[in-house]
Amino acid sequence: MANNFHTYYLAETYGNDLHTASIVRKVNEMILSQMGFSELKFLNIKDGSVIVKLRRLSEVVKLALSVKKNSLVVFHFPLLASAYAVLLRVFNKRGIRTAAIIIDIDGLRYKDEKLLKKELETLKEFNYIIAHNDAMKDFLSQHITADKISCINLFDYPADKTVPEKKLSNTVCFAGNFEKATFVNDLDKMQEVNFNLYGQLYTGETKKNICYKGVFPPSELPQKLEGSFGILWDGDSIENCDDYLQYNNPHKLSLYIAAGLPVIVWQKSAVAKFVEENNIGITINSLTELNNKINNISLAQYELMKKNIEPLRSEVINGSFLNRVITAMTSNLSF
Repeated sequence: MANNFHTYYLAETYGNDLHTASIVRKVNEMILSQMGFSELKFLNIKDGSVIVKLRRLSEVVKLALSVKKNSLVVFHFPLLASAYAVLLRVFNKRGIRTAAIIIDIDGLRYKDEKLLKKELETLKEFNYIIAHNDAMKDFLSQHITADKISCINLFDYPADKTVPEKKLSNTVCFAGNFEKATFVNDLDKMQEVNFNLYGQLYTGETKKNICYKGVFPPSELPQKLEGSFGILWDGDSIENCDDYLQYNNPHKLSLYIAAGLPVIVWQKSAVAKFVEENNIGITINSLTELNNKINNISLAQYELMKKNIEPLRSEVINGSFLNRVITAMTSNLSF
């Protein structure tokens, strides 16, 4: 980091929460800390009592005054509390630079126009924005100055340096929150393909071609995934994928790469171009295509996909993607 300014990140406490957004924020905070960023932290941010809200106001003042003018403060987005929004505005008034690492854009995710408008207005308040990919950047650029938007391209996923060797077969895996990935209820319609499922809130039955493997801590999951491919799919249909994937980078893509797994992604998803350009998997329009797609992959093609994943895996498990985009952001930063 340059020596003529100070760098901070707004820290958030999640305990042992396994929710994806929590995991991403935790990993980002760890990487920022390793890069020399100092922690700014509210206490009891989730407690909504009147007394705590008054204490938060006091904390806003203390945090705002603790940061020198020649500073950069990194937030995650969406902001999790109104105190964060107040702190952002105070920093702006003091001329302190701010950056937002986007985890989700909930207005897009839930197709809520009112929420989306509010989120865009908040994002405009930041000096710098880190989007997921070019598709998200293109969308944001319709509303926000493009020059202050950069792309992370992949979220980082710290993991062990070695993982079990993957072999080509008709077994694939899916890791996710089954409360929103209800398409898994129809996987038994594709008997030619075997599915290993990992994650929270699975209520389906174990069937001939479906095996629920359970829940594992994020740090252990890359070692546990069994199958030849990792699937990126969302929504309630095996025919049609949730169109939010046209904008976001699912954290499970980083998980699969950390596990050394070639991937299967929706052809219209924002990550499809990345997968094709790096030759680390295949694209599909419908999950019903899985059997034919897998059968058409030769052993040599599969081995090449695994080989192509290795350099990406090294970067993902070592925190290179966030490090790179933050370094580029701060390289020309001056006060």
